[in-house]
Amino acid sequence: MASLAATAFHEAGHIVAAYWYGIPIHGKGASIRPRYGSYGRIFTVRTFRLNVGTFRSRPKAQRQAEKSAIVGMAGLAAQRIFNPYTVSESDGMFDVPETWRTLSYLSWNPEETDLRLKLAEAQAKEFVNIPTAWKLIEAVAEALLERKELSKREILEVIKNVRKQQRPT
Repeated sequence: MASLAATAFHEAGHIVAAYWYGIPIHGKGASIRPRYGSYGRIFTVRTFRLNVGTFRSRPKAQRQAEKSAIVGMAGLAAQRIFNPYTVSESDGMFDVPETWRTLSYLSWNPEETDLRLKLAEAQAKEFVNIPTAWKLIEAVAEALLERKELSKREILEVIKNVRKQQRPT
């Protein structure tokens, strides 16, 4: 990644998508401090069991995996809007394989999984282009740049403050 700001927008994309789609964020929250070979990370709570039989027999689990896939791809989508020139081959080196792995539990067919990944990527791009979502992403990215790490409580506070400002008086 070309800059700390690009990292902040990348992680903010994941954070706001997780909030939006109801994927719980772990108490540790998020960080843009480089660690373990990545530039940043968010901590989410997996809300489904990775089991092909579960996904095929339970539509709710399947939908949860699809939402998680959108969250997984939202980081790159937000980074591309922030500054498309900051996206490199190594960006998403964890996001894309992890998202593919999650989606692979929905089908035995790798070609179908590839198509689901493309769909999640398109849905993430559409999500970050929602004006309300983008305002939240900007606010979370700004807070990450300021503090480098945000707890779950701090993330929710930033989101709450932006949502308050957007309400008509």
